[in-house]
Amino acid sequence: MHAGSIQVRLLGILVIGVVTSLIACSGGAAAPTSAPAQSVSGGIAVAVNPSSSRIGPGDTLSLTATVTGTTDTSVTWSVDGFQDGNATVGTLTGSGSTVTYTAPAAAGTHSVTATSNADSTKKASAAITIQAGVLVTVTPGSATLNSAATLTLTAAVTGTTNTAVTWTVDGVPNGSTTVGALAVTGNSAVYTAPLASGAHTVTATSVADPTQSGSSTLTVQAATTSVTGVIVAPNGVLGNPGTLAAPTTLEGARTIIQNASRTSPGVLRVLLRGGIYPRSSSFTLGSADSGSAANPVEWDA
Repeated sequence: MHAGSIQVRLLGILVIGVVTSLIACSGGAAAPTSAPAQSVSGGIAVAVNPSSSRIGPGDTLSLTATVTGTTDTSVTWSVDGFQDGNATVGTLTGSGSTVTYTAPAAAGTHSVTATSNADSTKKASAAITIQAGVLVTVTPGSATLNSAATLTLTAAVTGTTNTAVTWTVDGVPNGSTTVGALAVTGNSAVYTAPLASGAHTVTATSVADPTQSGSSTLTVQAATTSVTGVIVAPNGVLGNPGTLAAPTTLEGARTIIQNASRTSPGVLRVLLRGGIYPRSSSFTLGSADSGSAANPVEWDA
């Protein structure tokens, strides 16, 4: 195998450059929340999750309290010092460790507090900001994913009947191959991570009020481990590691091989399991997929 070449062996036929339309092989088929606020002393700790949130007037939010260091995990809830709140600061419904907060009509910031019944000096609070007008939130608010993996993001818009949004990645409309691309369907967008590692911000901006937006921070981790065999199967999933238990797709295998470590000699091999691979577009192998004398690249059935 010479540098700059790609070898593809399918059913004894040498194919160079492009695998198109249909590949048949013989053989067997094979959300976001902030870190909880805590109060720790004397072995008892109280946490409220989420520890901060932004919602619109009249919106609701689920809050959960966790108590550790005691067998009595019950809590008493209050809003700005008022047990169970009121119409001015917001009300709490439910009982036990999880309650639902209903925002008041006026804008402002309120503190929802869970106090341990085992020790009233142990408590934790969540800061809830009530924002009047248009509000945009994106879920999940943060995530970590591998290069070429996909993630679905959803934008919710309140305070207006026009709930449409526009999407950007690091300021680029619908993203790019460098920062990650978005396939947008209304208020839902599927993000495909770029090959290189890094952090990127996906933002949804209100069409009704372009001054209002919500965002999600995505951390991309590029593959760096040595690869000696990547498994592709008709039921493979893009973003899978390419193992027998979790096979990947043709595009996924191409990305894994491109990012594979070449610090030690050895064949970088892609193995296609038996089955039918329907294609709606051509699959191309170019110079970026090229092997070398020390690390030849092979695509085998």
